[in-house]
Amino acid sequence: MREKTTHLYVDSRERTLLLHGLVELKNQLIQPGRYGDCVDGLIFMEI
Repeated sequence: MREKTTHLYVDSRERTLLLHGLVELKNQLIQPGRYGDCVDGLIFMEI
């Protein structure tokens, strides 16, 4: 069965806020030694 796809349309300001939030999340994961690879996937998907 195929997964349901959802699209999110944002303007340039919202896109910038999302990107900064994802980078901050990655930094918070890396600080205690956890992997941030899952966040990388979202960051690259968003571009």
